[in-house]
Amino acid sequence: MNSSRIQAIVSVALGVVLIAVGLLQRMKRKKLLEHGIEVEGEIFDVLGNSKKNDAGYPVIRFITKDNTEVSEKYKVNIPFSKKGQKVLLLYNAGNPKEFVIKKIL
Repeated sequence: MNSSRIQAIVSVALGVVLIAVGLLQRMKRKKLLEHGIEVEGEIFDVLGNSKKNDAGYPVIRFITKDNTEVSEKYKVNIPFSKKGQKVLLLYNAGNPKEFVIKKIL
């Protein structure tokens, strides 16, 4: 096989993997939106935010319904997020570190 054919095969395979990962993340988000437990939390810190209004990865802190404190970096960059902002989120009862922000308050 020539190198351009190998590159094409690798590119297609990588594309399929990325699409599959995206679909799995979407399904996980949908499940949380349908079955997650809703609580209020706050942005405890913002990582990767070098300027005041740049996007950053917020560290969210919240208390579960069974009084367990969770502090976890959110997997999505959120522009204009600031320490101390309140958020409404949905978490997985079986794994509270798996959550999605429903709304910034």
